[in-house]
Amino acid sequence: SVTGKYTYGRLEEPKEYYLPLTYPTVPAVRSLNGMYAYLPMAPKSNYSMSVEVAQPLFIGGQLINAFRIAGNEQQVVELSRAQSTRELKLAVVNSYYDVLVARKYREVALRARDTVNSHVKVAQAFYGQGMIPKNDLLVAQVRSAESEQNLIKADNATKMADSVFNMVLSRDLAT
Repeated sequence: SVTGKYTYGRLEEPKEYYLPLTYPTVPAVRSLNGMYAYLPMAPKSNYSMSVEVAQPLFIGGQLINAFRIAGNEQQVVELSRAQSTRELKLAVVNSYYDVLVARKYREVALRARDTVNSHVKVAQAFYGQGMIPKNDLLVAQVRSAESEQNLIKADNATKMADSVFNMVLSRDLAT
């Protein structure tokens, strides 16, 4: 691995100090009367750069283990994708089955409504002839209203199943 750093700093005014010379062995950059030394403490522009190169000699099987881990992660991703595909296929099959069941339920509800309506017509004819009491006619009419409600429920269930099927297939819900 190679790592590099670079920094730059700039001062508007470089700092300067005049220090008293206490030891005569310290060489002065510039002296004033031999008593003070001029020392610039910070230059106007400051640069810093470093480069680091590292080559591991022995890492205890870290590279081969990382390679094996990457292979295992690849297998996990492939299995996850296959599982998602199977789940999507199952959702499509289930929603299609729900569509078929809802349509059959609607057909049954439609036939039941027609049967009950024909029974209501017969009950009205019998009531008109005085062969049955009014209570029997009312029971037939109530069953006719229930069959209408069941047909409406079946229509709604069919529309809902169609919408769910289209949603699973990522199509327009009204298709």
